Amino acid sequence: MNKIYKVPIIYALLGLCTGKPGIPTAYFHGMHDDCKNNEGMVEVLSHDLEAPVHCIEVGDGIETSIIKQFIVQAQMACESLLQHPAFQVEEINVIGFSQGGLIARYIA
Repeated sequence: MNKIYKVPIIYALLGLCTGKPGIPTAYFHGMHDDCKNNEGMVEVLSHDLEAPVHCIEVGDGIETSIIKQFIVQAQMACESLLQHPAFQVEEINVIGFSQGGLIARYIA
C-alpha cells in the first residue's frame, strides 16, 4: 500500500477535523513505538494542522508503553506536557494514535 492510501486511513483514525489551526498540538504515539519512529507523522500533522506539532515521549517510549500501567503513563504524559516549553500557553490540542489516543483522552 503506498502513502496515498495510508494517509486518509490515518486521518480517519486520528480525527484531525477537531484540531484548531495555529494552536500547538501534542502528539502521543501508540504502544511499542516511540517519537523517533513518528517524525514523519509529526511533519504531516504540522503541515496539515498549520500549527506546531510535538511528539511527547512518555518515559523511554517503547518499553514504557508496554510495561508501565496506563495511569502511570498518563501521569507521566501530563508531567511532560507541563515541562515542555511549547505547551506553556493557555490552550493546546492533543492527538494520539492507538494507545496514544487514550492518553490524549485522559489529558483532555
